Amino acid sequence: AHFLFWQQEQATPEGGRYSSFYKRYEFPCIDILDPRTGQCLAHYNFLNREMMADKLAQFLNDNTWDDVARVPKRLKNDELPATTSAVAGI
Repeated sequence: AHFLFWQQEQATPEGGRYSSFYKRYEFPCIDILDPRTGQCLAHYNFLNREMMADKLAQFLNDNTWDDVARVPKRLKNDELPATTSAVAGI
């Protein structure tokens, strides 16, 4: 699987458009977006390195990008620690 980590300050035009479109109001945050649809599949706020590595590994184990007809599943709220939340599709 491939990931692109894109970082923007909220005050930049790009950061403002992103936070407005995906309704992000708490920072820093990490989102996993489906590159085919733009749908936010998972959203995390304030994770430490170990938690982030665990959550990314869990997401990659549960989803595949090989089958272009299959859209990865979103993480459920009960699968996430209290500091994160799943985001509804757009």
